[in-house]
Amino acid sequence: MKKIALFFVLSCLTIFSFMLHFTVSAFEPIDYWYSTSNMIGRFTSSTISVRLYLEDDAMSSSDLATYYSFASGEWDDLIENDFSVITSGYPLIEFWSITRDSADSLYFPATAVGATSVSKATTPYARFTKLSGGTVSFYNLNYSIVMLIWDTDGTDGSVQTSNFSAGLWENIACHEMGHAIGHYGHSTEGMDNLMYSTTQPYTVYGINTPQYCDWKQIWLVYSPE
Repeated sequence: MKKIALFFVLSCLTIFSFMLHFTVSAFEPIDYWYSTSNMIGRFTSSTISVRLYLEDDAMSSSDLATYYSFASGEWDDLIENDFSVITSGYPLIEFWSITRDSADSLYFPATAVGATSVSKATTPYARFTKLSGGTVSFYNLNYSIVMLIWDTDGTDGSVQTSNFSAGLWENIACHEMGHAIGHYGHSTEGMDNLMYSTTQPYTVYGINTPQYCDWKQIWLVYSPE
């Protein structure tokens, strides 16, 4: 979840996976790893379907569509998979704007401004050893839910988000979309990367798009565009 200075990702396991698993040489070394998590995921579908959802009293539908388009466009430029909005049926990614009350009911911290929940297969399709030590696991994803949190007053210690600039919302939406397509954890390579754990990539550097280490991490599981 992303806070004004901190962000965490909720990940949940599913009981069944209907995706194809295959195995590569387990525990062979991996050349690099730029995440605080030891997991990474991917959608195997060539088209990543997305459906936009809006709670009453959340951000406007036009703003939600704008921030989705920005985020999906930036990641779409990096990977071969395409993003496609659907208006019915079950998408691979639900892209929401929710209110602070809903965020509170989900027990998100009062300082949270965005969150992503990811459902993945129970068993990884590959494992590797990091050069720095430890094992990393690669998973197929089932679906993800992105939530941008709209707060109009910032009372009781919460962060008001209704006064955020468009650039900051682009940063949050693009960061969350990175989690939604499989980037677990946050960047280990400093705050000049989009997937860093705070909003400082934008507030300090004006960054609202994926950077070099963000690209490299997601290219571990997706083919480059």
